[in-house]
Amino acid sequence: MPGRLCLTSAADGILEAMAQVLVSIHQFAPGRDRPRQYQSWAAPGKRVMPPWAQRRQLWHQAFELLEQPVPTYAGTFLHRDFHLGNLLWSQGRISGVVDWVETSWGPATLDVAHAATYLAMLHGVEAGARFANAYRRRADDRHDEDEFRYWNVMDIVGYLPDPAKVVQPWRDSGLDINDDLARSRLEQRLEYVLRTH
Repeated sequence: MPGRLCLTSAADGILEAMAQVLVSIHQFAPGRDRPRQYQSWAAPGKRVMPPWAQRRQLWHQAFELLEQPVPTYAGTFLHRDFHLGNLLWSQGRISGVVDWVETSWGPATLDVAHAATYLAMLHGVEAGARFANAYRRRADDRHDEDEFRYWNVMDIVGYLPDPAKVVQPWRDSGLDINDDLARSRLEQRLEYVLRTH
């Protein structure tokens, strides 16, 4: 496909374009070819305190939250791994969405959460929040706050035991992000989700 990765910016235009593409993905109706049910990447085996944690109480809260029943949701076609690292850009526009191996059926908020968490680790918590707000505006999304919290925490915990695994490609692209910064930003994202929502 034409285009290249653009990981170096979280400008409003980029976040708005991402939100529009994700809304379009969620509007796709696969009919009888509906993909498999989504899988949680935060299985009980991942709910272990990371050794790098600075705010251990936040992680205890996250693990307790995921012990609650899964919220009810309206199923949607999901990319399931939608984030800035799976988007190609050409002439300032998204020219392609790649890596559809995790395509599934589940809550739209899970896709939004994954993109927001990735942005938070890459560009800071505020970038993730701006993307989520852009999506909500475009999708006219009036979700329940407890439901929003659950799916976002599920995504964050899915990066355990260590988000460092996603950082090396960023460095390969020329970004100056070390493992500790990514860990700190993931924890900040968790605090934002638990405290704000």
